[in-house]
Amino acid sequence: MFLGEFIVKYRIPIVLIFIAAAIFLGYFGITNLTINSDLAGLAPQGNSFYTEQIDFLAEKLSSNTLTVIAYTDKNIQKTKAALQILKDRFENTDHIIETMKLDNPELFIKYGFLAIDSTGLKTVSDTLNLSVENMLDFSEWRKVITSFSTAQQLLEEYISQQGIDQYTMLSPDNRVMVINFVLKDNIIDVGNVSNAIQNLKKIANQVTKETGVRFLFTGTAVGVYESNEQVKKDFFLTTSISFIGICLLIYFGYGSLWILIFLMISMAIAMCITLGIVKLFSGEINIVTSFVNAMILGLGIDYGIHMITKITSHSLSGKIEEKSIVASVKEFFRPALAALMTTIGAFSSMFFGLSKPFMQMSIFSIVGVVSFFSTMLFFLPALLIIIKPKFKEKGKNRRFDFSFLVAGRTRKILRFIAIGAIVVFLPLGIINLKNYWYTPSGLVSEKSESSIAFSEVKKSFQKVGFGEICVIADNLEELERISNLIKNSGFMTTPLSMMSILEYASYENIDKLPSVYSDLFQIVNNPVLTAVFKKVGVYRQILEMLSMAKNSKNLQDVINELKKDVPMLFYEKDGVTKYVLYTDTTEDLYKENRIKRVFNFFKENNVQSYGYPTILYSVMNDMRGTIYWIALLVSAGVLVMLLIDTKSLKMSAVILACVMAAVVIAFGIGYVLEIHASFMTLLLIPILVGIGVDGMIHIKHISESNSRELISRTLKSITFCTFTTVAAFGSFSLAEGKLLQEFGILMGIGLSASWLITVFTAGYLLKGGDQFEDSDVH
Repeated sequence: MFLGEFIVKYRIPIVLIFIAAAIFLGYFGITNLTINSDLAGLAPQGNSFYTEQIDFLAEKLSSNTLTVIAYTDKNIQKTKAALQILKDRFENTDHIIETMKLDNPELFIKYGFLAIDSTGLKTVSDTLNLSVENMLDFSEWRKVITSFSTAQQLLEEYISQQGIDQYTMLSPDNRVMVINFVLKDNIIDVGNVSNAIQNLKKIANQVTKETGVRFLFTGTAVGVYESNEQVKKDFFLTTSISFIGICLLIYFGYGSLWILIFLMISMAIAMCITLGIVKLFSGEINIVTSFVNAMILGLGIDYGIHMITKITSHSLSGKIEEKSIVASVKEFFRPALAALMTTIGAFSSMFFGLSKPFMQMSIFSIVGVVSFFSTMLFFLPALLIIIKPKFKEKGKNRRFDFSFLVAGRTRKILRFIAIGAIVVFLPLGIINLKNYWYTPSGLVSEKSESSIAFSEVKKSFQKVGFGEICVIADNLEELERISNLIKNSGFMTTPLSMMSILEYASYENIDKLPSVYSDLFQIVNNPVLTAVFKKVGVYRQILEMLSMAKNSKNLQDVINELKKDVPMLFYEKDGVTKYVLYTDTTEDLYKENRIKRVFNFFKENNVQSYGYPTILYSVMNDMRGTIYWIALLVSAGVLVMLLIDTKSLKMSAVILACVMAAVVIAFGIGYVLEIHASFMTLLLIPILVGIGVDGMIHIKHISESNSRELISRTLKSITFCTFTTVAAFGSFSLAEGKLLQEFGILMGIGLSASWLITVFTAGYLLKGGDQFEDSDVH
């Protein structure tokens, strides 16, 4: 009674405070909102495994390759000129470390002597040895000219790869050219990576205007950028669609424009306050919390529906009076507060997930429901008593009798449907849950720039960049073993490692380096070949080869030299040198759960891996355990609340089992729709358990009542509260990112299944049970 009188007395200050808070916090929250879509960011903070993985990623930058494709439009020279401009401008920014050479012939010139046996070197030396004895032998001169011609031809092919040709590759159909850049920023730093890609795209667009050559970007870094942009768009899109959908359902259910207007204003106030406070406490929205805004709209509006329903029921004349506000607040407060505490308890359990994203989700959810509860408790009735609109529900809506759902033929039909759904979809749901999907559907549309570009590159070239999957070997024998395993796997590309440079090396030659040096020295100092080497501009590299052969006594000397030339092929850890091997899958690694196949293969063969795919796989694995743990905690918390509320273990177990059945049915239907059990869809379990139980509690509370009107009103509230939440989650089905689409569809199915089972079990619950208060629990 006191609270209602307080609201009536201080209605103007209450309204002004809420409006001011909404303006200030809303502006702060919306303008400073940051979204981090990186899936690897879901990793637990401080975990030594992830710390080591991220350190490796920062050092080797295996996933920081930006691949740019250029359409030639049958003008290759024009495309090369445009790529040269693009390269120069990219390298003048702070975002690029280097432009990658697709092949490095200098290295193979330097180390190529290891692939030549001593006999071959001796033959070359003898052939080009011009002496007085054979100067008049024309056959010898023909051999010299032929050797000279062959050497010049081979070396001119090398020199032709200078300039932009060193960095580009033309597709076999001459349709596209590819160039690769290494980004400066660590791919884990989504903000800086997104900023880099955005700036580089502006440069590419400017070059396109100047030259007419079209560019497309692809690679993991571009995927991170597009994912981040898409999550931002989907966040605001789904929030807007959810808002509109809820409004339409409210108008359909109550048939009053005034009710709709006041609930819309209250929703907007609560949402602005929520975003501002969330920004203060968590700082960003991640992929886990990106859907919480729409969820909060669906859950939070329930408080408004219950409040407006009570106020209209106490204002039968259609006029808002002070006593109707006081009575409505009194009826609303206790059950709404109990529901609020249950929701807070359920979401608080996510703190035990010990993962930053789940903690942020918990904060977002709790702040959201508290904001909506407070707004609907204080602001909505205060605004109504100030404006005092005259409204009431349209007659046909007030007389609409929802008790038909649990009576007569309808009850039998719904029972048949519910039993059929349980029998058919429960086994399929179990199968779906057992087959966990480590590669969730993409955050971006398949029509996105990176997806199109990736398809173009994959069509003409086997892999993009030098491979995202990194494998570590402790010694050369282990490196050779792993290299052969990958070559023979049938689903991974030819690996790049130190073996790629030394694969033709003869250990016999390495043992006889002094004699090899002697033969090389004779060749390099041959006046004819010296002229050729100098003419084509490779004399420096030849001298480096000579120096390498002279100073190397064994294989370790060769390896030490390689460390300086190609550091990406080595990894120093605790003072020990390890060997790095790069590979990729022949088909897109992030589709069809291929990442699971790769890492199962590595586990079976005792292969140690690093890099972004390893982090992603491990995160997905940890997320599965975390979500199941959270679901267990939520279920335990809900069971305790049910025991307190129903004072019956049997009834509590039946209600919880019904909700769990709805969850499994949702995954069963998802199995048919090819929506897999991924980290995102598994979030349905704790969320649906936490909110799906509400309808059954309400049904239990009216189980002893013989009032047809009370049953009808309760079923109406349950139905519209359920489907406003379905509208909220269903808005994700319109998102461009498939990951959010699937989550929204599955959540909508789960809520609908929960509603169906609620109505089906109502017949059983209405037959008896313990004695409870005979009141409208809303």
